[in-house]
Amino acid sequence: MSTLADAKNEVQKLVRYYNDLKAEAKNSETAANAAENLAKQIKAMQQTLTRLQEPKNGLAPEMLQAEAEKVALEARIAQIEQEQQQAREQINHLSQAKLELKRLKNQVEGSLLERESLNENLQSQLERLMKKTEIEQQEFKTQLEVIRKQAERDTEVLRIQRDAARAQQKVEQERLEAFQAQIGSRFRWIMLGAAGGMLLGAGSIVGILLFTPLLDGLIGK
Repeated sequence: MSTLADAKNEVQKLVRYYNDLKAEAKNSETAANAAENLAKQIKAMQQTLTRLQEPKNGLAPEMLQAEAEKVALEARIAQIEQEQQQAREQINHLSQAKLELKRLKNQVEGSLLERESLNENLQSQLERLMKKTEIEQQEFKTQLEVIRKQAERDTEVLRIQRDAARAQQKVEQERLEAFQAQIGSRFRWIMLGAAGGMLLGAGSIVGILLFTPLLDGLIGK
């Protein structure tokens, strides 16, 4: 398959992706921004393809083909950068982009073997973009791991606080029960003392009542 055909296929693939983004853009601001940017990239690719098909354009066919693939690559990278707000999904996008970059790099290398001096800059860009993609992918994996560990630490802290609260509640309950038992015991002793006092008082009154007539009798005699 020629490089020109590869470039056309890449344009068609991006157009299909653009149509999918337009459908998602109704409910997603991120998708709307991605669709707008991708439309610009597609337009640039189509212009490059038009130049590539012109019989007299003043440039070597290999260079025009390299430009077409460069535009396609930049469109793919722009698409990935706009999807970076979705952390977990982005890792998959970056992995797919890495494979796509590698495929495009192989296509460029295969189509420009006879003109290596013309595509040195493009190859350098491809390498930098691939390294950037790998670094970003690793950074997001690291961020996700940090979030996971922080969640585990927070869960452990909450568990400790919960257990401490339960233990404190148990201690307070035991103190309350002991206090209630102590109050109940004191109340019973107070009641018994009061009852005993009442009995002694009643006995004194009865004794006085019984002893008074006897005194009166003795005095009268």
